Amino acid sequence: MLENQKRLTSEQKERATELLCEATELESDADKVLEELQQARETAEAKAVQQINVAGEVHPNVTIRFPGIQATTKKHFAGPVKIVPREIEGQKTITLVHADSGSAHTLESRPFADEAVDSVARLLAEKRA
Repeated sequence: MLENQKRLTSEQKERATELLCEATELESDADKVLEELQQARETAEAKAVQQINVAGEVHPNVTIRFPGIQATTKKHFAGPVKIVPREIEGQKTITLVHADSGSAHTLESRPFADEAVDSVARLLAEKRA
């Protein structure tokens, strides 16, 4: 529409100007919301403790998730235990550590994609670029 400004009537030019102003306001509002979302995400990540403490027991077939990774227990583990994500030889894993003995059991872990979290991360990355 703006490419053919000379062909527009004065009413059309005025409407185009109004639409551009509205679009600018909407973009500014969207930027503010994205900034708030980024700040909330950073606050949540800073406060997050990537550790699960289990006083009782961990049953078989319990799925445990941390950002980007998950594991499902195959057997019973008596507590107290702590469950933590670790990186071993460049691979993310979930490890169960017995609090009493300190012995560790690495669970069979696999990548986990959380679409909602990943979508927000992509959106924020695109906005920064």
